[in-house]
Amino acid sequence: ASAVVFAARFYSAVASAQSVSTALEQAKVAMAVSALDDADLPEVRAREDVDLVSLLLVQPMSSR
Repeated sequence: ASAVVFAARFYSAVASAQSVSTALEQAKVAMAVSALDDADLPEVRAREDVDLVSLLLVQPMSSR
């Protein structure tokens, strides 16, 4: 159940052109609010040259 909550919030945020960092934070909050017993909050790891705060996987519609 926790994976479903995480995935739904994370991919929703990514699809709305939010940064990976923001999407991760939103997904963690959704998991915490759901108070799921099996929920271990995920940790993110990235290369040193990757800035998750500015990394967008989807461009906003106005930028296309």
